[in-house]
Amino acid sequence: MKHLFRSLINSQMRVLREVEEMKQIKAQAKMTRNQAAEGEQEKQELTSTNHLPILAVIVFPK
Repeated sequence: MKHLFRSLINSQMRVLREVEEMKQIKAQAKMTRNQAAEGEQEKQELTSTNHLPILAVIVFPK
């Protein structure tokens, strides 16, 4: 009986460790995706031309 409880506790602890590892992996993947999105956004900002308004002054002679 003692062995059965010990086995049950060990399996529960293993499951908890695996769940914790999966949470960490998921968090790392999310960080990686966010960094990739930020990098892509920065790349687009650097490669896109500045869309500044064009101010034209037309001078008519008197």
